[in-house]
Amino acid sequence: MSGATAHQQPVSQLLKGVNGQWSAMRLATLLICVGVLAAWLGCIVAGGQWIPLDWPTVTLLAGAQGAKALQGRFEFGPGGLTPPRGKPWDGEGL
Repeated sequence: MSGATAHQQPVSQLLKGVNGQWSAMRLATLLICVGVLAAWLGCIVAGGQWIPLDWPTVTLLAGAQGAKALQGRFEFGPGGLTPPRGKPWDGEGL
């Protein structure tokens, strides 16, 4: 397997929901995080010096991740992605 583990999944599969369709919330979270970090990295490269992340930026990144986690809590309940006992599970496999 050339060092790959059985739990690695392509990004396209990670961005799909339990029903196999694209998840708008996951796509939005990815775009927010990648966009903010790319802009920060671009400012570092353009400025030629280290620019630390400020608290509003950190709050934006954490808020996007927290919103996705909260959505999962409402979708899957307190058990998270744990399958119900006695029933087959073919969900996301996280």
